[in-house]
Amino acid sequence: MKNRTFIWHKIVGPKKKIEKMKTTYMIIENYKLGKTEEIYHRFSEHGRMLPSGVEFVYSWVEVNLTKCYQIMKSESLEKLHEWIDNWKDLVDFDVIPVINSDEASKIAIQ
Repeated sequence: MKNRTFIWHKIVGPKKKIEKMKTTYMIIENYKLGKTEEIYHRFSEHGRMLPSGVEFVYSWVEVNLTKCYQIMKSESLEKLHEWIDNWKDLVDFDVIPVINSDEASKIAIQ
């Protein structure tokens, strides 16, 4: 299957205004060696430090506390990178745009 880039839009309001919807991302945070305590200390003091336009959905952490898997939504990749900039001294990031299974099925059988 070809690599595809998706731009999602929705129609809202009485004048059928078109708004760009947030893209969903799977974020894999690989904690830098020896930085786990500092990560959780920063989080307890400052929270997620999300810029406007970025939404946290849910996360799971490996039991050895070295990796976190997060679902995030963002208006743009640039906004997501604003958030990453707040944590990149402690964490290495993998950013993967994802769609749900129903969306994938519709695309695959077009």
